[in-house]
Amino acid sequence: MNNIKKIRLSANKTQVEVAKATNIPQNTYSNYETGKTFPDAENLKKLAQYFHTTIDNLVGYETPYLIDKSQFTQTQLNIIEQIKTLQEEACQRIEAYIIGLKTAEEEKQKIINLYNKRS
Repeated sequence: MNNIKKIRLSANKTQVEVAKATNIPQNTYSNYETGKTFPDAENLKKLAQYFHTTIDNLVGYETPYLIDKSQFTQTQLNIIEQIKTLQEEACQRIEAYIIGLKTAEEEKQKIINLYNKRS
């Protein structure tokens, strides 16, 4: 069950945190990560919900057509939910805004790097 461990680590969670949040005994959860035991369907559902991912992802099955939500923060997930309700024109404005934010951040970093080289 190495994928569960990978997902947990990328979420910056401890085994204790995950076990407590999902009501899975910590030693049972630890056994999932080490491959000593395999989660039943109910615990797979709990873990998938907790990590905002699919059961396929938990067990290591690649589904390239799906977005792995475990890589997103809660704020990012909230934004995605809001965007789903918008019309195309509003989405295009949001996309332009995000591109502007990224460009500004890149320019800021260039200035910092230039300053650091001179110091």
